[in-house]
Amino acid sequence: MNYDVPSGNAHVFYAGGKNGTGTELMRIKGDGHVGIGTSSPGGNKLFVQGNPTISSHHLIVALNTSATPSDLFAIWGHSVQPGGYGNGGRFQGGNLGVYALGDIAILGDGSTYAGYFAGNLHYTGTLSGPSDRRFKEDIEILTGALSKVNNLKIYSYHFKETEGMNFPKEKQMGFIADELEKYCRIWLPMR
Repeated sequence: MNYDVPSGNAHVFYAGGKNGTGTELMRIKGDGHVGIGTSSPGGNKLFVQGNPTISSHHLIVALNTSATPSDLFAIWGHSVQPGGYGNGGRFQGGNLGVYALGDIAILGDGSTYAGYFAGNLHYTGTLSGPSDRRFKEDIEILTGALSKVNNLKIYSYHFKETEGMNFPKEKQMGFIADELEKYCRIWLPMR
């Protein structure tokens, strides 16, 4: 391995060769941006590019072997922008964006959404939320519920083309959220 500081205030590491020759492995730019497998990390703090072989089919592997049994993350992303915007992570693949295994494969904890998916959701198993009495308090019987349900209208419709949303193209059937809100606002904390 050899190391060079070419013009442009970058630090470059090479495999083989000497005096700035050979196969470039990693570049650390003067602004702190790092490129592994690329000489152009762009505006990314870390940009990794590679062509993994079939036998070792991972571009990045993060392994946390800590013995401390609390809040262990192999990869953790956090991005908070003014106004509460920002994404902790984005994963996109030709087949799978995220492939997760474990007792809890994906754990979401969000004040608005624990998960947001633009597109169809397919799952095996049971989709459930806690509904046991032991998790609830201030329980009251809702009077007049049947008349509220009888006032709901069911529609067939097509979604409008909307940028950033991956709505289905096929004809849909369901409720209009604005109308549900009239009868029971608690059903719709966010639209």
